[in-house]
Amino acid sequence: METPQKQTPKQSAMDLLKNTEIPNVYTNGFVANTTHSDAAIILLTNGKPVQVLNMSYTTLKSLAKILNSIVVKFEEKTGMDIMTMDVIKEKFNTPT
Repeated sequence: METPQKQTPKQSAMDLLKNTEIPNVYTNGFVANTTHSDAAIILLTNGKPVQVLNMSYTTLKSLAKILNSIVVKFEEKTGMDIMTMDVIKEKFNTPT
């Protein structure tokens, strides 16, 4: 039995992104729900639900940590502060 070659996480992610057999979903919003044992994130595109992600709290926390590090790195490299949807909503709802 042949042992698969070890790839770096970045190489693996790039290979996975090129795989046309994996569904690709765009999202510009989300709704989150939790139970005592799991979490669900409903991905929205223009307000319409398009995908549900169910995961354990361990997976959720791991994902949150990675996503946060991606945003922090982007902000550091660009010098831009990315606003959250809550901040944008507040700015649009504030009288001028």
